[in-house]
Amino acid sequence: MTLGLKVVVALLFVIGLFFIAVGLIGITGGNVDTIIGSFFFTAGINLLLIGVIHLVVAFYLWKKNSYAMYAASTIAILNILTIFLLNVLGLIVGGVMLYYLWIDRETKNLFQK
Repeated sequence: MTLGLKVVVALLFVIGLFFIAVGLIGITGGNVDTIIGSFFFTAGINLLLIGVIHLVVAFYLWKKNSYAMYAASTIAILNILTIFLLNVLGLIVGGVMLYYLWIDRETKNLFQK
């Protein structure tokens, strides 16, 4: 297990837990009878699902599944694309993940067969 893989798995795990927590807040805090409440409820469900996807990808990346590398790369690219929303943290996290998955030799060699 390389440092790069540990960093990427940790980032995915923390981001996944964050999305799950915010999703649960949105689900429990939204009054479905109002338009704004319906928005929070729907956004909460979406964030909950995104958080679960992050945790699943982190788990399979930890198991060194090659498909998880592509899924994590997709998540990293989506994080970078959020720069259009002025999300500098997404740019940094996505860049670190892509670096460790595709440029760091030790991590890259784990997924080559």
